[in-house]
Amino acid sequence: MTIKPAITADELVTLDELSKVTKIPKKTWSNWIAAGKSPLRPLKIVGHVRFRGADVLGLIRGEVSIPPKRGRGRPTKAEQIARQRSEQAAAERIEKTVIGTLHP
Repeated sequence: MTIKPAITADELVTLDELSKVTKIPKKTWSNWIAAGKSPLRPLKIVGHVRFRGADVLGLIRGEVSIPPKRGRGRPTKAEQIARQRSEQAAAERIEKTVIGTLHP
């Protein structure tokens, strides 16, 4: 069994190596690249995707951030109703405060 040395700043890293190092699935990286949302700029060399070792090291050190998870799209009806009720309650509190300060 051979042990591969750590990633160096001057090497090119494959998608498989990147997914192993970051513990983020290869498919997730592929989706981010296709959507243009990858935190690392991919290099496309003759049909192969590579990443600069310096960029990967920056990601590991925390100098580059991973995109946050997005919401799942449109809120459910229950979430919409809860938000409306919350906004109405806040508006009523503000109205009571304003009326209370105008007519002590």
